[in-house]
Amino acid sequence: MAFTDVGNAGITSGGVGDVLSDIIVSMMGQQLALFDAACAGCVAHGATADTVAARYMRHVVNRFIRAALAVC
Repeated sequence: MAFTDVGNAGITSGGVGDVLSDIIVSMMGQQLALFDAACAGCVAHGATADTVAARYMRHVVNRFIRAALAVC
């Protein structure tokens, strides 16, 4: 089990779990082990959500997460 201190209430909206799944699967495609990919994906997803929330609004919208990850 692992815990992270990134993320916000905005990542509880519909479709955001799909984005997280995509991140984890893409990291597994780069030969990361499942647990490592899941941990790294959660941190990347949550940190991106925090960045977007700080820049744009309190509640993150799924399309902003996708756009922010595209430039990472």
